[in-house]
Amino acid sequence: MAIEPSPSFQFYPKDFLTDEHVELMTLTERGIYITLLCRCWLEQSIPSDPTQIAKLVNVPLARFRRLWDGALSRCFHADGHGRLRQKRLALERARQEAYRQRQRVAGLASVQRRLNQASTVVKPGHTQPDANSSSSSSSSSSSSEETFAQFWDAYPRKEGKKPAADHWQRLKPDAVLVEQILAGLERQKRSAQWLKDNGQFVPHAKTWLIQHRWKDEVKTAQAERGGLYTWECPHVQPCGNPGMCDVSTRLNRPRREATSGA
Repeated sequence: MAIEPSPSFQFYPKDFLTDEHVELMTLTERGIYITLLCRCWLEQSIPSDPTQIAKLVNVPLARFRRLWDGALSRCFHADGHGRLRQKRLALERARQEAYRQRQRVAGLASVQRRLNQASTVVKPGHTQPDANSSSSSSSSSSSSEETFAQFWDAYPRKEGKKPAADHWQRLKPDAVLVEQILAGLERQKRSAQWLKDNGQFVPHAKTWLIQHRWKDEVKTAQAERGGLYTWECPHVQPCGNPGMCDVSTRLNRPRREATSGA
């Protein structure tokens, strides 16, 4: 398959303006020169016949001959096939082609390395990566974001979300661990420590995750009060503490067995 020519070339204003031939040109000649440079780049060369060149730049032939006989004609050289080329453009084209060739070689080498890695015999205890590995990774990332959203919605202290999310990604909890974390969180949301002073002693979510606090044994507020009161929140998503619950009738005094006097 033929390689499509590059649509552009490097243009260096300083080199252009300080070139001896350009300095000797009028503004009209410079305009013709730039037009011919563009033609030469796109078609690799221009005709050597002045009549054809005059048509390319849309200048009457008699006038073009006068302009061409000056500095313009010295900017191009014959290629031996009835065409004219420009030396600087030829060098730029060769540099671009060399760069593209290096990129193609590097790309082929990269593909070959991947093929070699894919064909490597899998060691015992390791699984062969399949074509769906990137898809699985993306799915895993999406699932992790969803489970963190569940955790964050349930966590009562809404501070430090990003650090907590970052640690959640490192933790990579599976479905079983997510269930354990959420269950432990619900237990601690009813603990005496977390209910005290409107949740003042609830730790940051990242700290709670780092320390695996969902494994803690929890002392409930009821146990700390000696069973004097119990609070049962009726909501699907339980409130953080009795003061936050809008159902005031949920605060009840439990029955106690009568004790005999002395």
